Amino acid sequence: MQLLKGHRFRLDLAESQTEFCSRTAGICRFVWNLALEQRSMAWKHGRHHAGYNAQAGELAELKGLAPWIAEAPHHCLQQTLRDLDTAFQNFFAGRAAYPTFRKRFQKDSFRFPDPKQFKVDEVRQQIKLPKLGWVPYRNGKGRHALKLHGTIKSVTVAREGQHWFASILCEAEVAEPVPVLGPAVGIDLGVAQAITLSSGQEPIQIPGMTKAESRRLARIQRAFARKQRGSINRAKARTRLAEFQARIARRRRDAVHKATTMLAKSHSLVVIEDLRIKGMTKAPAARPDPEQEGHFLPNGAAAKAGLNKAILDKGWGEIRRQLEYKCRWYGSRLVAVPPAYTSQECSACHHTEAGNRTTQAEFLCLRCGHAENADTNAAKNILSKGTADGPSVSACGARASVGRRSRKVAA
Repeated sequence: MQLLKGHRFRLDLAESQTEFCSRTAGICRFVWNLALEQRSMAWKHGRHHAGYNAQAGELAELKGLAPWIAEAPHHCLQQTLRDLDTAFQNFFAGRAAYPTFRKRFQKDSFRFPDPKQFKVDEVRQQIKLPKLGWVPYRNGKGRHALKLHGTIKSVTVAREGQHWFASILCEAEVAEPVPVLGPAVGIDLGVAQAITLSSGQEPIQIPGMTKAESRRLARIQRAFARKQRGSINRAKARTRLAEFQARIARRRRDAVHKATTMLAKSHSLVVIEDLRIKGMTKAPAARPDPEQEGHFLPNGAAAKAGLNKAILDKGWGEIRRQLEYKCRWYGSRLVAVPPAYTSQECSACHHTEAGNRTTQAEFLCLRCGHAENADTNAAKNILSKGTADGPSVSACGARASVGRRSRKVAA
């Protein structure tokens, strides 16, 4: 089967190369915003659709009007327009929201889509990029070094914190994975315990921000907000803030990678809840204050904001995203089941009642008296739903059946 796999390396750029990357990312952002505005205005005033081919053909004219755009490699500008076209296709298909304008210092990146335009020297650990030349990248040594397998398809350069990284996408033909022979497992995603297994093993923790780190982040954010716009001190404060947030993100991502790899390699079937995380982390709507006209009550906004922060801090969405492709890699299956009443149902007698869950951590069935950790009980219910006949969602998002008929469905 064809396998696409990305490898991410940190680049050791010279000062002039760092400036070039910043300028290129800024030019690509300008082209994105200009093309997005052109598409929006064309549809608004004439119901006219401006596609990729038309906009790519106008790049030469745009460079004549603004010569500084030619500083960026032409392929990167074309890829920016392709990414915008893909974003619109996802919007029209109902898979994503309407594309938005990009802001400075947020997700700065650019892509080289043509393998003829770059070279990778794994021995010297260097990569040659257009208008940048040879750039060293960081990799492990000996058996710890990442190896590139297959054909290199593209290179994406992106900024995280104050460093730049290169993501190298490779395509390789690999044999179908041997099905995993391990037991099936259900996992319950939580806030206190990030991943609880139905097998009763020790819960897997995903390190989020500690209270001290939360306070430090608040101090850095306040210091950044006080700085005068456009000043050097504001730029320094922005760098400190970005580096702090990037360090927290790297730590979380590393823990999620280790946890999801273990789950995909050790279990033939992984069952999770089909959670709508975007809806769960929405801010609550304020309700009007009946005593004061024009004023609104917070409606538990502080508590909801804390819950939203805790959910995002545990990386629930990233856990599912990684499980989806790793289960395909290693030969296991991923099934998502409806989350309704999994925390209120007894895993022993299947009696469902809100009073069964006495506290956040304890479960006590009011019918049979079964007592267990609430998260473990929920994980067992999730596994039971995933192994019984009934509707579910497969790893690729399509409707599938599980249980006796699940052998016909490949995750």
